Amino acid sequence: MLAALARQSIASDRVELVVVENGTPDGTSELVQWFSAQHPGMRIIYDWLPEANVSAAVNRALDLATYEYITFVDDDDDLAPSYLEALLQEATPDAVTVSWIADIDPAEGVARYGNYVSRALSRVAGETVHPSVVPQALALNVCKLVARNHTHQYRWDTSLLSGMDVLFWTELVNGESLNLKILEPAARAVYYRHVRSGSHSRPLDRPFEYGVLAKLTVIERLAEISRNPDAWASDVARRHVSGQVRHIANYLHENPSLHRSAIEAVTASSVRDLVSWPELNRGRARDLVVSYCFPPTADSSAVVAARRVYKEGRCVDVVSHSMPRVRSTDPAVATVLAPFVGEHWRLNTPVTTLNWSGGVRQFVIEGWSKLEDHTEDGWPYERMYSRAMWPASHLLAALVKIKRPATRWVAEMSDPLAYNTVGELRVGDLQRDDLAMEFIDELRARDLPVLDDDNLARWIEHLTYSLADEVVFTNANQLEYMLEHAPAAGMHELVRSKAVVDGHPVPAEEWFDVEPPQLLAATERKRIGYFGTFYANRGLDEVLASFAELDGSNRDALSLEVFTTNGAELIARVREYGLDDVVSVHPALPYLKYLATARVLDVLLVNDTEATKHHGLNPYLPSKVADYLGTGRPIWGICEPGSPLSAIPVDYRSSVGDAASITAVLRAIASGSKSAMRSPIPSRSASAATVRAEASPSP
Repeated sequence: MLAALARQSIASDRVELVVVENGTPDGTSELVQWFSAQHPGMRIIYDWLPEANVSAAVNRALDLATYEYITFVDDDDDLAPSYLEALLQEATPDAVTVSWIADIDPAEGVARYGNYVSRALSRVAGETVHPSVVPQALALNVCKLVARNHTHQYRWDTSLLSGMDVLFWTELVNGESLNLKILEPAARAVYYRHVRSGSHSRPLDRPFEYGVLAKLTVIERLAEISRNPDAWASDVARRHVSGQVRHIANYLHENPSLHRSAIEAVTASSVRDLVSWPELNRGRARDLVVSYCFPPTADSSAVVAARRVYKEGRCVDVVSHSMPRVRSTDPAVATVLAPFVGEHWRLNTPVTTLNWSGGVRQFVIEGWSKLEDHTEDGWPYERMYSRAMWPASHLLAALVKIKRPATRWVAEMSDPLAYNTVGELRVGDLQRDDLAMEFIDELRARDLPVLDDDNLARWIEHLTYSLADEVVFTNANQLEYMLEHAPAAGMHELVRSKAVVDGHPVPAEEWFDVEPPQLLAATERKRIGYFGTFYANRGLDEVLASFAELDGSNRDALSLEVFTTNGAELIARVREYGLDDVVSVHPALPYLKYLATARVLDVLLVNDTEATKHHGLNPYLPSKVADYLGTGRPIWGICEPGSPLSAIPVDYRSSVGDAASITAVLRAIASGSKSAMRSPIPSRSASAATVRAEASPSP
């Protein structure tokens, strides 16, 4: 750099050189003395700071400078001979003069102008523009000239590890209302930046502080400007906020294990609203989620999939379905999950459960098309998770597994897929077209059975068992039941080798505090809460009948708060039993508000689906059990013998169809007693406990 300054075309007496050495002396002082002797006409100021801090050095240089205009140069770069003369010739007090910048390839020694700054400058060469037109010029410290009187109140932040130059220039042009004057290429004012390994100082002992925390601090400092639409450089600050987010994204791309730590840092900051999660996560996902139902769709299966993603704490891309005609939306869950989601493709094919030509086939084809377009430069996904509700999720995942076999596929079953709650085979046929033949050819290539029938639900189960690397069942009964009804003979050993029993994940602690609880009428009664939809084989009639049988003191001590989507029939039954003063029926709540509300109730009620008489073994575990466990509130389970719910350690337990046990629990709750506590009801399947142990290896 000293050699480049010596070659400048401008008269040396018009140049003041301020050199600040910081940190352990390395011979710079002697070199500057020698240079000063060689160029007696140039005013040269040298200073030394004992602590190594680039910001402190820059600030000291600004304090020592005395000439009218200031430009910064780095010690390992180069300048065109006319650089200073061209800048000074075009300088004006009311603008920052901006030169061109070229990168010197260390291997070839060739100047290249393809960097982001020069590309932006080329569009406005020779013009004086607002800094929002080329904010890139303010993203680095060099290639600019500014009147020194503008710099008096602006300094580099000595506490930061990075981004000091961005802050300095943005705050300066904003505070002084300065435009940018872009030089013509003919001016031959070029700053040559030598790009080499180690040219940027990165503290190896504090990588997270450098890669994440420092960027967040820069965003916090830019926030006041970016949030003020009347600020001179408001748009510039917003662009630089996005730039800092991209820097964080690049750091996390190299350090994916620190994703959750970065989320916690952003969430704890004052600028979480300025951090665009899609921007932060774009291109970072190494996990793919295929879930027909996924937030913002309001559906229990969507929420379970969301909790899986949140629990894993890894950035994911998602393929799901837009379902506005059949499901409402819940933006709050999507917001909570946003830190973990990169791309999210929501398909708009016809909504269907098991209609091949009526939407299933189209979902699979369009889902793969989206993925293929997105990954044309390379397949980034190492792992894939799919959830069966709705079943087409597994079908698209199976196609992905065929196309990209190295991707590890974890498939979660949601209830028995092929049979409904009363044990009937679900309706829907596979059509053996080109897509179906792709699945069939893969099975044959793996020497696996090809089903004789065309029942689509059975086909999806069979393809999942055959192609997935891991199959998740939410309880041991579900595994046993689905194995017993496996679509193809001889698959038991293969499925068991892949099977993992893993209950629905409990919501994270912070999920319970996102929304305030539902405001309920004040009462001294102990509130029993029920959340859910009613079916023919799962209702509250037994509970209402028992309430009606309570004596006055016990009845007056209790209330039942029911939150449901189908409350009209329940209200009628409440009136029949004369329980209007005891039972309150409310509309169903959005998921996060439901979690908050569940936490303020005294007891939470969950009842089994009556399934044993249809299935021989109850394979259903209500997903709300995991929600209830997360609240820390007492739980009352009304269970079938041998059901998954019967094995959960709840505070109060009754048996389905046993009015006496339900009444006993109501009395115990009213009195504050735990006398109705029961040990788990013995399972009818002697193998259930064994299956749990065998099927739950560490993933």
